[in-house]
Amino acid sequence: MVAISCFVYIPLRLLRKSPCFDEGDGCWWNFREIYEHPFSKFINHSTWYMVFLVFVILNSMQHSFATRLMGLEWIDYVIVFFVLGFLVQEYLEAKRQGYYVYMSKWWNIVDTIIILTFLVSYAMWMISWRRFGKWNPREQVFVIADVLYASATVVAFFHLTHIFQVNSVLGPLQLSLYKMLKDVGRFLFIYLLLYLSFATGVVKVYSFYVTSQIELQKQNMSSDPQDSHPYDNHPNSLLAMFWLLLGLVEEGDIAVKDPSFHLTSAFGRLFLMAYVICTVIVALNMLIAMMNNSFEKIMDNADVEWKFSRARMWLEWIDKGSTIPAPLNLIYYTLFGLFKFFGWCLRISVEKCPCFNQQDEERNSQGDRATHIQERNDTMIDLILKYLRKHYLENN
Repeated sequence: MVAISCFVYIPLRLLRKSPCFDEGDGCWWNFREIYEHPFSKFINHSTWYMVFLVFVILNSMQHSFATRLMGLEWIDYVIVFFVLGFLVQEYLEAKRQGYYVYMSKWWNIVDTIIILTFLVSYAMWMISWRRFGKWNPREQVFVIADVLYASATVVAFFHLTHIFQVNSVLGPLQLSLYKMLKDVGRFLFIYLLLYLSFATGVVKVYSFYVTSQIELQKQNMSSDPQDSHPYDNHPNSLLAMFWLLLGLVEEGDIAVKDPSFHLTSAFGRLFLMAYVICTVIVALNMLIAMMNNSFEKIMDNADVEWKFSRARMWLEWIDKGSTIPAPLNLIYYTLFGLFKFFGWCLRISVEKCPCFNQQDEERNSQGDRATHIQERNDTMIDLILKYLRKHYLENN
């Protein structure tokens, strides 16, 4: 029903200046009023966005590549069509609101990330195909493009939680999730400081041991040479210490083979124990306490916090300029551009006609403009006089 109403609305919107569709003209005008209602816009956009997510899910289920030359299936082109519709929609919205105001809203940033990630993914895929002349899955650039597409998919599903604000049960939970993510963002500054400091210390301890073993091996003084260790460089150390947060650690990764370096093992254990205490016991529990505090505040003030958030969302839909959802807006703007082009061509041909008096047209246009300006000035003068008269009467 939503799809059918969109296809009915597009020609009505294109013919909005026609005398047949003047304001108050029966069922046609009533249909336009209903379709352009904020709630109808919310339903239309949300429905088509869920259709977009359905195509994304279907795309993730494919296990073959129909177009061997490019490695893309027909469903990929449908997703590109949706993404281009989102791009046009958000660009016009940002242009109408102003880019600073547009980027000051959280969900607009999420929309921008979704669109740009999808576009970069497909752009890298197309550029790589043009460069290599065919689809070559062994090239790393195709893997990167696929990973970017997967990342955009995750963020696209996360954006769906924006719809939950209309529900009295899911709305406070969605708002709590948003507040908790802000807590996680603040917590990461403290955690990254601890993470990098302990990782650097552990790397220094074990890199000294590995370097010493290599030097002793050159001097034939090492009975059990060891030229590497799981904690002797930053990439391995950072990865191992991340899994240590989940309790995934083995004693053999901490110990060293040379008994002469037993202090290395001892201090390595002390560093990792201090890391676990500072991060797992202290920092993570602090994060849990912060999230519990945010959740309790939202639930205690659910009537205020959630209703304010829902009212702000409805105000955005009231102010939202794009009535036609993506990707149907591409059809509308294409037809609108063609209508303007043909209208311009018709106007040029009429102006070239001998019977057309351009001076009369310009004179009438200037006369109408002057009349409109005069009426506007008269209205402003009346309003100012009413204000001054009321202000004078109140003071006297």
